[in-house]
Amino acid sequence: MRRTGVFNEDEIEFLGRMFDHCRLGWGPCELSVYGVRGNGQELKGFIAYGPTPLTEGTMDIYWLAVDPREQQRGIGSALVEHVCKEAQKAGTMQVVIETSSSEKYEPTREAYGRMRFAETARIPDYYRPGDDRIILVRRL
Repeated sequence: MRRTGVFNEDEIEFLGRMFDHCRLGWGPCELSVYGVRGNGQELKGFIAYGPTPLTEGTMDIYWLAVDPREQQRGIGSALVEHVCKEAQKAGTMQVVIETSSSEKYEPTREAYGRMRFAETARIPDYYRPGDDRIILVRRL
């Protein structure tokens, strides 16, 4: 996540706590993590996802990161397709991604568009002034 240059330290720390919560059994956890590794077993990318609490038929993608050295090789798309296939097996109707409107996320938003996600909601100034929360949905 650090190498991407997109996530800040608070986000990286939060993800670590989330993984620990699930890995160490600190409470109920429906988070799934799927990764792509290279021949040397280095992590090229990962996706964290799970059913959206208190919904029927909705799944959230919480985190998606691909090593910058591995971007533009279809890894992100393959990770998202993995989640969508898992979601369909579970009877999920839609997959949701939340992202930022900041300029540094523009390539990410464009990639999500190519993966058939559509903006369905925007909350102005959500993260900080001028940085909206954008909710993207892909119907299955």
